[in-house]
Amino acid sequence: MTERPGAPLLALLLAGWMALPSVAFAVAERPSVVVVLMDTTRADRFHSWGNEHETTPVLDRLAAEGVQFRRHYANSHATRPSLPQIVSGRYFHPSILRPFEPDSHPRDYPFLEPDPNARLLTDLVRQADYELLGVSAHPWVDPSSVMGRAFHRLEYVEAPAKRGHAEAGEVVDHAIALWDQRTVDRPTFLYVHLLDAHTPRWLPQKNPRFLPPDTAWRDRFRTSGEPRFGGERRRWEFTDARDFSEEDRAIYRAFYDTLLRNADQELGRLLDRLRRDDPGLAHTLVVVLADHGEQLGEEGGLKHGDSLVDGVQHTPLIMAGAGIVPGQRVDTFTENVDVTPTLAALLQLPVAPGTFDGRSLIDLDGRAIVPRDPRPAVYYAWSDYQAVRTRRWLLRVDPPGSPQARCHGGETTLWRLGPNGERTLVHDERRVQSLRKKLERRLTHGAARLEEGLRHQPPEPFFVPVQYWTIADTAPITCVPIDGGVRRDDLGTPGWLLVRDGLVVVEGDAKPLAVTVTVPDGAYEVAAGVRPLGWLWRVPGMFERADSALHDEQAATFVPLGDHQAVGRRLQVSVPPQIAASQRIVNLRLTPRGAGPKNAPTVDREHEERLRTLGYVE
Repeated sequence: MTERPGAPLLALLLAGWMALPSVAFAVAERPSVVVVLMDTTRADRFHSWGNEHETTPVLDRLAAEGVQFRRHYANSHATRPSLPQIVSGRYFHPSILRPFEPDSHPRDYPFLEPDPNARLLTDLVRQADYELLGVSAHPWVDPSSVMGRAFHRLEYVEAPAKRGHAEAGEVVDHAIALWDQRTVDRPTFLYVHLLDAHTPRWLPQKNPRFLPPDTAWRDRFRTSGEPRFGGERRRWEFTDARDFSEEDRAIYRAFYDTLLRNADQELGRLLDRLRRDDPGLAHTLVVVLADHGEQLGEEGGLKHGDSLVDGVQHTPLIMAGAGIVPGQRVDTFTENVDVTPTLAALLQLPVAPGTFDGRSLIDLDGRAIVPRDPRPAVYYAWSDYQAVRTRRWLLRVDPPGSPQARCHGGETTLWRLGPNGERTLVHDERRVQSLRKKLERRLTHGAARLEEGLRHQPPEPFFVPVQYWTIADTAPITCVPIDGGVRRDDLGTPGWLLVRDGLVVVEGDAKPLAVTVTVPDGAYEVAAGVRPLGWLWRVPGMFERADSALHDEQAATFVPLGDHQAVGRRLQVSVPPQIAASQRIVNLRLTPRGAGPKNAPTVDREHEERLRTLGYVE
């Protein structure tokens, strides 16, 4: 950054009375900021977080130069909820990414308005006259998104759809080029989004690192890191790893660690480039974090479903440079919602009190605040759950009346945690109530604030999938886990069955379901979206070939349920069992009174194929 006239004299005068190093910059001398988001990256695979392998020598050195937050946690399990939490500093915020399911996911609804008092980090730094530059391997982070629109230049590094994502080397090349082209007489905000730890994990060399030389990994795994075995099992549930042996888990971890080591090496090139202009990073603040982690076979799971295990939730956070005191290791709880408040405080960006749910982690003297004010818990929040994690306990609360609450045997699930996050399911009602009160105090206001964004009906129909219904406890529902071992006889229970987020009635009589959905007030024409189960459903020995009827979430036809009025953002409807006989109910279609027909979406086939490769589309 170009030095302003008079800056050396001012620094000399200040040095006479400031004993400690300081990050309290004058507005005209704010540091440049480089934020590296390592998608799908768990903390415990870093060497400095305890991995026996030398996976992260570059980032470990960076951590030693600043603050390493060792008990840092993502506030949700996936990119779509987590990035809004990071960038807004709030547990609840509408989507800021490229639309994915804009007519069928409550956080993606385009008519869900953000709280007018919310502030995104990208908007704040732009208003502070930063030049915003960004490069991303993730197809959801693009210039047309809410997050992307604040950037002066945001590049998406495209990869062939069958590969899913660009590699770290390509992304870092773009990042260095952007840095070289920046405007040098104003501070720069550079955002770098890597996707290497996300599946598919293409090896950068012939073999994965960190395995014994004689390991026959090709017998069990493809070069993308995906298993060759268990295809039928994972066709039903892609996160199922119950068939993994200990050697399989070691190979799967080795792929992950190999990609992490490669990303670390490439980030070393970026840091070297930054140090060419600023050798001691005195005027450059570097932040390294992740949106979520990844399950690598522990507890029989893969990838990053909503299991809430530490492998998915415990993520790295490193802050270094720009006057931050080196050598700090923080072992108290911190969260992703703390990142934006910390940057806003360090950069002295004007923000009204109460804007963030998180808090600043570093004082203006460059020292971590949290050791003097430890937090007893971290919190997880998404449409499907709320949760609180303390050092010894993890409580998950599913939405009251939700289908998943029925499947989990009630709204609450409690685990006792071991020293490394190992979970043991326990029943302790007094502990549940204590943790639930803590959870409600922390999250209830934010959830209500999000719901207030449902102010206006949209101009066209939209959908509410079964998983987001609230179902009154008047009709019994049997939950049928669907995996590679399911057979037709498993679904012979009379009455309502919940099968892969859809409802069916296979045998016997059932009572109507009293369903409530949360939508903007007004009049709607309501219809139930259904998919036929097909003739294979009823043929002995052929049920396993009828899985397409259970995988597809798109309705084939709609059954009218009449006109209904939403009041207080609640719409109630009765769903008769007859429409679920031999077909699966997947959603409700709500057409506001006076709305036009649903416009056919423009389908980007290459984008859709890329999302399929990444596992977002079946």
